[in-house]
Parts: sequence; structure tokens; C-alpha cells
Amino acid sequence: MRALPKSAAFYFALPGIVIAPIIITYGAAGAIASVQGPFVVSASKTGTGQVTIVCDRQFRKFMGIDSSWKLAGATQAFTVNATLASPDGVTAPSFIYETKNGATATDPATGDVLFLNLMWNETQANL
Repeated sequence: MRALPKSAAFYFALPGIVIAPIIITYGAAGAIASVQGPFVVSASKTGTGQVTIVCDRQFRKFMGIDSSWKLAGATQAFTVNATLASPDGVTAPSFIYETKNGATATDPATGDVLFLNLMWNETQANL
């Protein structure tokens, strides 16, 4: 398990903060080869550069995402953008993110590993 980045450490100290460290390994054509982490039921490719993570519960207030990469070969790191979370009990217990090269949604290469820290606030929904 990796140490939390400094940005996540701040949220970790707040009461009611839930941080889910998730490891996603990519297979051929951007498909998900494996996913590991707490609260995760499944992860699947739902579009070019887009992945939907289904959690085992609904979270209240989405606080943010932090990510880093372990790249296979000479591929480049993409930006990771949250497109949907499960804020305030309104949506399903899922989270959608996109990997982008500049402004273009792009699938990671086979063997690329994405380390995500998803953060929710369970007690202070207005933060």
C-alpha cells in the first residue's frame, strides 16, 4: 500500500472522510484487467478512456480524486478527470473517470497501472 499524497493527508485528518485507495491495471484496448481496493465491486471500460467504478455503498459528498501512474514501457501518463461521483445520495453508488491525453479521451496501454485515491466526506455534506 502506498502512502497517501499530501493533498489526501489533509482530508484524511478531517472527521468523516473516507479515502478509497484503488489500483486499476489495464489490459488490451483499455479494458480493465484487474481492480483492487476497498468499497469496489467492479470496474469496467464504458467508452474510450472512460471507466465506471461501482462501489458497494452510496457515499454522501464527493471531495476529490488524486492519481498517479506506473507505466508499462514508453507510454505517457494521462490526466485523470472525474466525470461523475455519488454525491449527496443523489446518484447510484458509482464513479466515472476519464483518462485524457490533452483534451482527447485516450485508452491507457496494456500493463499500465493507475493508482487512485477517491475521497468522500460522510458527515459534512456541505463542505
